[in-house]
Amino acid sequence: MLKMKNILVLAAFIIYATTSFAQTPTFHLDVAPIIYNNCTECHREGELGPMPLTTYDEVATNGYYIEYVTQSGYMPPWTPDHNYTTLNGERFLTEDEKQTIVDWVAADMPEGDSSDNPGLPDFNSVSQLGEPDLILT
Repeated sequence: MLKMKNILVLAAFIIYATTSFAQTPTFHLDVAPIIYNNCTECHREGELGPMPLTTYDEVATNGYYIEYVTQSGYMPPWTPDHNYTTLNGERFLTEDEKQTIVDWVAADMPEGDSSDNPGLPDFNSVSQLGEPDLILT
């Protein structure tokens, strides 16, 4: 009976230890999927965003700014109220995604293991706005 009690106490401790001590988020495992799914479509070479956000160095260089604009709701840009209804192509970060960015910046933006990086999505090679009617050179 005492042996069984000790096993149960040990099991409870292991479960507590593994769930209560959250891992520090890393770029490749935790932050890259958020950035790639919500930011990189515009923030890459040749697109509208003022700086590319396609690599660890690019994202870490702008980490404090990314934290600010995502926490304030300024980015990603989406004016419809996502609490009212859902729309195709809507862009907003969940509270968990925002907290992941906050935690990553607070931990000094660790890079993590590059093998955890999901890779950039496949983007359309033409402008998001379609073929232009006129090109001036």
